[in-house]
Amino acid sequence: MYGKLLNTIINILFITYLLLLISFYFLHEGIKENVNNINYSTVDTVSTQGVFNVDIYNNLKEKIYSYAGEDCNYELTIKYQQKKSAGVFETSFVKDVINAQNLTFPIRGMGYNSDGTAVDEHETEAEYIERCKSIDPKGIITTNDRHPKPMYKGDQITIYLEDQNQTLYGKLITTPFMGMLDNYVDFRIKSLKTSMIGRDANKLVNGYEVINDINDPTRPYKVCLITEMSTQDNAPGRVFNGKSGETPAQSYNDELPEFKATNNTGGTHTVGTYHIFATVNYYRVWDDAGIIGVEDAGDTISYYQTTE
Repeated sequence: MYGKLLNTIINILFITYLLLLISFYFLHEGIKENVNNINYSTVDTVSTQGVFNVDIYNNLKEKIYSYAGEDCNYELTIKYQQKKSAGVFETSFVKDVINAQNLTFPIRGMGYNSDGTAVDEHETEAEYIERCKSIDPKGIITTNDRHPKPMYKGDQITIYLEDQNQTLYGKLITTPFMGMLDNYVDFRIKSLKTSMIGRDANKLVNGYEVINDINDPTRPYKVCLITEMSTQDNAPGRVFNGKSGETPAQSYNDELPEFKATNNTGGTHTVGTYHIFATVNYYRVWDDAGIIGVEDAGDTISYYQTTE
């Protein structure tokens, strides 16, 4: 009698376990497919645009975080292979972690303050904006110091995502009564996507185009010029103000001290800090000053001189 009762209990528990295992398996596969889709979408965007900028990088992190939830703990590895010649690549890596404490623009009412304390779930809009502004955006694979580094045809990009937590399916399949299965099988969500860059960076402009933009009398935005010569002593860049419907307060002029310096010893002119060479490539970056639709100090287009 007791044997039959025990057998019935064991059968019920085993059947329940199998039902949960099957249900959580399909949930596990759904999560894996969505993470793969997010990763594929990111790699495809980089490949077709030739640019891996801050917006694309943050979008990847935010999508993974919003899908995984507050306990999100993904390891992110990006490998960039820059083609130098046929069969020769210069390889660099960036590693990052995607969690509630490491998002450039965190979710309102969720996350942590700069001192490590939990955010008040009832934080105001003003508090949220201040928290966003206090977070320093992380450098990414295409950023060399402050200068975005555009990609070109033949370069390769690889993104690897790995969940540091087990899904419910992974926890069930590696329970103690399943033996030593957990020692041989890793059921964590993983995604690896690789692509070759299909087109050159589409935000490159020549120096003369930068000058034309600075001198445009109808320009409704500010222009920030950052050249290779200005990276050490003038980190913020040279800003040309502009307001909608008004003539910009400043225009580019080669004779200004910032662009043509005077050599005191010989009395001759040398190239100044922010001089623009007409045929040099510049990388054009749109900086939207508004955060989550809130008006800020004004929009800016930054021009970074590339090393290409």
